[in-house]
Amino acid sequence: MKTLPPRVQETLIVSALFLLIFTSFSEFMVVAPILKNIGEHLSIPEELRSLLLTSYSLFAGVFAFLVGPFSDRYGRRAILLYGSLIFAVTTFLNGMAFSFVSMLIFRALAGLAAGVLSGAALAYIGDYFPYHRRGTVTGVVFIGNFSGQLFGVPIGVYLTGLYSFRAPFFLYGGLAFLVFLLMRFFVPAPPVTLSKAPITFSSYVQKYTRLLKIKNVLFASLAYFFIFLAFSITVSYMPTWFMTRFQVAENAIASLYLVGGLGATLSSPFSGYLSDRLGRKPLILVANLALAGLMAWTTWYSSVFQDYYLFYFFLMIFVSCRVSPFQALITAFVDARDRGSLLSLVNTVGLVGLGIGSAFAGFVYKSWGFHVNTLSAAFFTLMVTILIAFCITECPVQDLSNPL
Repeated sequence: MKTLPPRVQETLIVSALFLLIFTSFSEFMVVAPILKNIGEHLSIPEELRSLLLTSYSLFAGVFAFLVGPFSDRYGRRAILLYGSLIFAVTTFLNGMAFSFVSMLIFRALAGLAAGVLSGAALAYIGDYFPYHRRGTVTGVVFIGNFSGQLFGVPIGVYLTGLYSFRAPFFLYGGLAFLVFLLMRFFVPAPPVTLSKAPITFSSYVQKYTRLLKIKNVLFASLAYFFIFLAFSITVSYMPTWFMTRFQVAENAIASLYLVGGLGATLSSPFSGYLSDRLGRKPLILVANLALAGLMAWTTWYSSVFQDYYLFYFFLMIFVSCRVSPFQALITAFVDARDRGSLLSLVNTVGLVGLGIGSAFAGFVYKSWGFHVNTLSAAFFTLMVTILIAFCITECPVQDLSNPL
């Protein structure tokens, strides 16, 4: 790989990671607003449709867990390179689904491929950039999440309405292949010391056990679980609730995502920069309290759909103000020899929460109504606030002794 000037190299790295996050997030998030369309085309009963979200998240969690030690041994670049290629192929397969079972399998395969990408991208940032810059870099890279909501999801929903649910998966598959090319030619391996230990079953047990003995790691994992649980128990059926209550079409939901994505995109780099200057925890705590209040208020906010544009705009601002500081905070808990496993661990726990929330979201929605979904999410968000306030310390990197 040709050596480039540092500023150019960093720009290409951040751009590749941004596109990776944008594509994987868009591909995952588009399923919820087009879930009704998928169900109708493939004759999937309403109460089973959320299993498409569950299969994705559970397989993503399992594979993210397994790949962590490989990331520590062979480096983040290899994981990002081959993970993006596999993700491109499996995303194309989603567009070729012909039944509920085939779609369930293809969602699982896409989740398996995507499960490694977010954690590997964040670990790469932790390896390549110093801690005092990670908030800013993380904020810029993970604009991909929110610009995915701003552009990727609305475009996917629009293409679904124009053609069918297959169209967005072909689009995201092409973008994923572009990510693979960027990783291949422009993203170097970070100059860090990696683990040299062989990868065995016992080394898995020892490494993850040792990580969980670190207080910050244990409680950050629990926080991730509740964050993703709260997210999935509301987002899985939020579009369905909007369409049912207000009798709006998919394009109206796309415009709501557009407004929310705009708020998050504008605030993400600023929140990352601010966390580099003022610390991570203050921003995270304020954002969590605001999110809990907004989630609890969701179904009572207004009887007019248009009023929810402002509501969702501020909701997503607070989501972005939590994401970048928390991710940057976690990268400092261990050094490069264990960073991949750490991020695989917390992402796996989070994805388990996502799968559980997705599985129960439909039952809760059908049995008691969407207001119980949102109140549950508010409660879990308050649990996150307590964990971060009292159980997690913002600290410099901890060098684990005797790394595997």
